[in-house]
Amino acid sequence: MSEIDVSKILEFPDESLDEKDRKIMIVLKEAGINGLGFNALVKKLQPEVSRSTVAVRVEKLLRLGYLEKKQNWRSGKLKPIYLSKRTQQIFAIIDKSREMSSDIIQKLDELDELDQEVFENWINEFREKFNGLFGMAAMIAVFYGTSAAGDIYLPFLINDYRNLLNKFTKTMRDKPELFKAFRRWLFTKLKTHSINFEELMEKMKKELETR
Repeated sequence: MSEIDVSKILEFPDESLDEKDRKIMIVLKEAGINGLGFNALVKKLQPEVSRSTVAVRVEKLLRLGYLEKKQNWRSGKLKPIYLSKRTQQIFAIIDKSREMSSDIIQKLDELDELDQEVFENWINEFREKFNGLFGMAAMIAVFYGTSAAGDIYLPFLINDYRNLLNKFTKTMRDKPELFKAFRRWLFTKLKTHSINFEELMEKMKKELETR
């Protein structure tokens, strides 16, 4: 089977999801492979999400393929609702991405005053892993659809991105020698793309002075 055929099988319909949809999926993820009956799901979500809203959203998520419901359940018993295999795959990627983010933050904690060569090796590794996190979003968009990427993956990772950037900024500001090494590395990289950061800053300064 070709890659294109695989993506068509995995792709979810392009219909937007919101925080309430994500809350339902998180509760069912925590419930595991056996899922939850509707009443148990409602109880877990109250008071943030009303019973009627849960009913509407579950039907929507079932229709879109994010959730499934056991069809051949014992007579008289509630049919458990659980995450579909495709949704489980997305959450597995989310969990792995969060592990990568935690690993980068831990290495930032371990950073000390480094010489230029050692710092350049580290920053290249940092950039590769950081770009890898964003690359995951692109991969999900291609295989699972833009709604899965923009409405599931990115919202769950946004706080991790924010914490990572805050930690990186604080580390650079708290360690002057690291900041100087980062500045030299950044200016060098920009010049390879015909961008002179110092000229840009000088131009901006002159524009502000003329206002």
